[in-house]
Amino acid sequence: RMMSMAGGCACSSCTCYNPPINFHFRKCYSANAPVGIFLCNSWYSSIEDSVAENITGSPGYGIEIKSAALGNWITDSVARNCKSGFAHGSMDGFVDRSWARNITAVDCKTAVVTSGSNCLWEGVHVHGASTTSTAVDCMVNRVGSGRNNTVELFVHSIVNSAQGSHVKLHQG
Repeated sequence: RMMSMAGGCACSSCTCYNPPINFHFRKCYSANAPVGIFLCNSWYSSIEDSVAENITGSPGYGIEIKSAALGNWITDSVARNCKSGFAHGSMDGFVDRSWARNITAVDCKTAVVTSGSNCLWEGVHVHGASTTSTAVDCMVNRVGSGRNNTVELFVHSIVNSAQGSHVKLHQG
């Protein structure tokens, strides 16, 4: 119903801090869903060499790591025509010590949304002169969020307007 692919422990809330297994999505393709590829309540899990496109509903995250997530990673992946290409974090949980490397957002309204802490975004490439309005949206007023993050960002093209920004600090 909500997403193309999902992995995470079977918790009833985001207070599950000891997931039993790891999830590793490799070479996945997701399209036309409210959320593309999604890890929730998972530790040391990954999404690698994957593509999400046309993820434009609500919430519209192409590739996402969310809620009670520790040490997860996203590598060598692409988000195309998504409301938000890549996301870390949530309003009711935490993403901690997770990382993303060598990712590309093409024609996404926002390339990266993050409210995680101690996270690394390395080699984030943003393309989309006519569609992308924000490269990175840091939602710093979330549970345990917005501390000690690093983003290495390559903005190849972005809309030139009053609403457009390379890095946006949101709610905090």
